[in-house]
Amino acid sequence: MGQRSGLSDGDVEGIMYMYNSCRGTMTAPTCIASQATGTTHVVAQAKAWRVEFNGLYTAGGSMTVAYGAGTAPDSMLVKSVADGAGLGDAGTTTVSFTPDGSVAGQTYTIAATFTAGGASVTCSVDVKVSGSTAVCFGIGSDEPEVCSGRGRCVNNPLQPCRCDSGYGGVDCSAFADCGMNVASDFEDNLGMWSPNGKSTLDPTFAVDGA
Repeated sequence: MGQRSGLSDGDVEGIMYMYNSCRGTMTAPTCIASQATGTTHVVAQAKAWRVEFNGLYTAGGSMTVAYGAGTAPDSMLVKSVADGAGLGDAGTTTVSFTPDGSVAGQTYTIAATFTAGGASVTCSVDVKVSGSTAVCFGIGSDEPEVCSGRGRCVNNPLQPCRCDSGYGGVDCSAFADCGMNVASDFEDNLGMWSPNGKSTLDPTFAVDGA
C-alpha cells in the first residue's frame, strides 16, 4: 500500500483500527497525508501552513521517519518529530511551513518518509508560495481574480472573502438581493459577521478597515 491523501481524522482512525486488527499481515508501511496530493497548494507569506503525515505499520516492529532533503528551506519548517526517530507501529508527524517574501513564487515539495520492516513509503505534498500575505481559495489577495473579482481576500476561516455590495457567497461569485453585502449585512444571523465588520464568534477579530 502507498500514499493516501485528503482523509479526515475519522478516516485515519478507522484505517489504523483496521490495520491493527489484522496485525501481522502488513509487511510494509503505508502513509496518509492530511492535505490533498496531486495538486499544488498555494500558501500565504508569513502564515504557518501545516500538513500532517500519518505512518502506519502493523507487523509488530518499529518505524522511523525522515524528511525530504532539498525541499522548502529548513529554516522555514518546523517538524514535530526528529529525523530517524522511532515511532512504533503507528506514528504521526506534523510539518509546519512558514514562508517569507524571499521565496515568493517558489514551489516546494514537503515530504516525510516512513521506514519499517526493511521497506519505505513517502508521503509528499506540493506548495507554492504566494506573493501575498493572504490567500483565498488558492488565489493571492493581490491577484485581480481573487474573490471572483468582486471582493477582498481577508483570509478569515469563517468568511474568506469580504464581498463588494451586491455580491455574496464564500467566494463572492453569487449575486445578493437588494444590494446586500452578504458578509456584513445578513450573515450575522449565522453567527458570523455583524454590520460593523467584526466577527460575532470572536469579537476581537475584525476584517481590514473594520
